[in-house]
Amino acid sequence: MAIDVFASGVWMGIRLIALAGWLLALARFAPADDFGWLAAVLGVCAVCTLLCCLGIPYLYFADAQVGAGVRHGRWNESLGCILASSPPIALVSSLALFLLFDAPVPYGVLLCFVLVEVACAALIQSSALCMHADGRLGAAAALPALPGIGRLVAAAAILYVEPTGPRAFEHYLLAHLVVNVLGCLFSMGWVVKVGGLLPAPRLPSRGTLAAGWRYGAMGGAALACSELDKPYAGRLAGLEAAGHYSMAYRICAALSVPATALSASMLPRWARAVAEHDAPYLRRSFACCLGGVMLAGIVVWLGVNGVTRALDPAILGIYPRSWTMLGTLSLLVGALGMHQVAGTALLALGRPLARSAVDVLGLGVLAVSMFLGNSRYGLDGIAWASVVSEYVVVLVMSLVVVGAMTRMKPKSRWKTDG
Repeated sequence: MAIDVFASGVWMGIRLIALAGWLLALARFAPADDFGWLAAVLGVCAVCTLLCCLGIPYLYFADAQVGAGVRHGRWNESLGCILASSPPIALVSSLALFLLFDAPVPYGVLLCFVLVEVACAALIQSSALCMHADGRLGAAAALPALPGIGRLVAAAAILYVEPTGPRAFEHYLLAHLVVNVLGCLFSMGWVVKVGGLLPAPRLPSRGTLAAGWRYGAMGGAALACSELDKPYAGRLAGLEAAGHYSMAYRICAALSVPATALSASMLPRWARAVAEHDAPYLRRSFACCLGGVMLAGIVVWLGVNGVTRALDPAILGIYPRSWTMLGTLSLLVGALGMHQVAGTALLALGRPLARSAVDVLGLGVLAVSMFLGNSRYGLDGIAWASVVSEYVVVLVMSLVVVGAMTRMKPKSRWKTDG
């Protein structure tokens, strides 16, 4: 267990380094409007990734709780669902993106990009959750890091070969697809070798769909708040402004990854506490996690503001406008972390639809506040709207968690006959 925890920390660090390197490399050969377009596409793909899984991978944890481990049938149902739903979802989403934005590539290239991105990300996520449910936390942390490492390799290759070429961005998209496929094949092979699960995709049963759809809706709603703001910002302020915003947002989101890892590590413990009706432990640990993440967010906010005032953006090579926005968006670090903690608590409490409802509320607040903020303050208004909407979600979701814990049945102290 200690080795797995240490490995999870190492892979989390690698994931952060890979994300930072990818952003810095992209900023050197991709103009802000191209990056804004890519951020919009990746944001839509992230939401589609969870929708095409229909929540089936989250059922691995239910299988593990009853002592059966990850069942072979459930794994194959997940594969079948992903392979069957990815093409239509990619077709609809790529067409919407092509109509909404001026794409730097033809529609056929965009369709292939979205299809590969959605399918590969879904398969990697399913593989990672499979390892997590089996208690292999090191592998569960390593597999989600593969896309980030692949993106860094692709961007670094373009930066080395043709940093100023007229088609550098198009060639990056091709390299992005290649490394995505390689990462997906590696993750699938890892699950087959370590988990002993041979891939034989089949369509999910009605029971599996009925059990999993709530978790799929939960995941899609959760990602909508943190990903659909990029395409929305592109529509409101243009792709160049969206590129500046997306660069700063992704840097701050990367700083919240430790909180995501903390939430993932607490999920099995909280699920066990719920099963045992141990409300006091759940309340104490939830309060400690929430308070710790909030304090860490304050420290990060102070540090980021100090760095942005002391250093020149040319030193790191990121967009100058993104650099100035970091001071505001660094307030998101604590909020994103607390969002993950509260959302994980609701998942452990068996309230995925409650989490979805709060996230949809947050998406509505985000849309309205971004529209008003952009019309009055421009890009700064968009940044502040993102911060405000995230804290609204944290407040409401935390209140829902407290209410759900209050309604938990007390832990029984005596055994009764009959």
